[in-house]
Amino acid sequence: MTLFRWLVAIVICLAVFASLGLIKYNQVMAAIAFGESFPEPSETVHAQTLTPSQWRATSLLSGETVAPQLIMLTNQQAGIITAVNGESGQSIAKGTVFIQIDISEELAQLAAITAQITLAQLDVDRLGRLIKVNASSKEQYDRAQAQLNVVNAQADALKANIAKKQVMIPFTGILGLHSLEVGQYIDANTALATLIGNLDPIWVEVEIPQALSDLSVGMSLPIYYQDRQVQGSIVAKSQVLNPVNRSVKIRMAITNPDKQLTPGSFVQVAIPSTSEQTVYAVADTAVRYSPLGSFVFVLKLNDNNQYRAVRQEVTVLAKQGAQVIINADFATDSMIATLGAFKLREGMWVKVAEQQ
Repeated sequence: MTLFRWLVAIVICLAVFASLGLIKYNQVMAAIAFGESFPEPSETVHAQTLTPSQWRATSLLSGETVAPQLIMLTNQQAGIITAVNGESGQSIAKGTVFIQIDISEELAQLAAITAQITLAQLDVDRLGRLIKVNASSKEQYDRAQAQLNVVNAQADALKANIAKKQVMIPFTGILGLHSLEVGQYIDANTALATLIGNLDPIWVEVEIPQALSDLSVGMSLPIYYQDRQVQGSIVAKSQVLNPVNRSVKIRMAITNPDKQLTPGSFVQVAIPSTSEQTVYAVADTAVRYSPLGSFVFVLKLNDNNQYRAVRQEVTVLAKQGAQVIINADFATDSMIATLGAFKLREGMWVKVAEQQ
């Protein structure tokens, strides 16, 4: 009797579970049917038809500004400074005597030699008159003339030495920092101060890889500094490779009217590649970024004149304002989503609101 009751209970439980399962199954199928009654989701976007173009990649290389006129002022003779005409950072004109070294001893010597010249000239003049009346020999006259030549040469040498005790400014420019004072003794060939000439234009020098060395004098290249872009013209190119990195140095001239660039400033120079490649300029809203790379959504048209979003991997080569230069294997006249592309997923139906 007990066994019979257990069997009945088991049958009743199975019947209840079966009924519940059937009810749940009917609910699920009804939900699926309800969901299928709605249209597949879609998004509205703007689109762009791709147009290929030829493009050269550019490499940004660091360059340095160089003054066209920049020298270190030095003195040829040792001595005590008697005059300093020019302060640090001051503009100084061509021909100015920047440093005068004491020449008192040389001036005394020059005065003595000048007196000897006067006497020697008197002897030459006197003997010249006497030789005309046969009162003196030609030999005496020649000796007097030779003595005059000797003292004149001594005077010229002394004057040259006096000139070497001046440091003249060879071109108008700006003096660098110095600490020269009157009364200071300086040795010969002392580095006194830098002199920088006109900085408009200013030079930019950059070393470029040998693979890009087809650049020639006269070419124009973009140069970037302090959020500015200017064009620099190549004025010189080294004919010798750097033995360390096999690079070639080029020199460019750029305008610098406001003197924002000073010697030693770092700039970036855009060097074009030697080869071209097919690229596409697209709106920056078209390119999506992920840890796996960059991509766009190509809009594929089906037989029902409907678009589906198809993910296409791309390589981003450059950014130019609101456009991005990309490279990928696109079919002819491909159309991609631009504004609104962030809403798309692979395979989604797409409506095009505006096409460029």
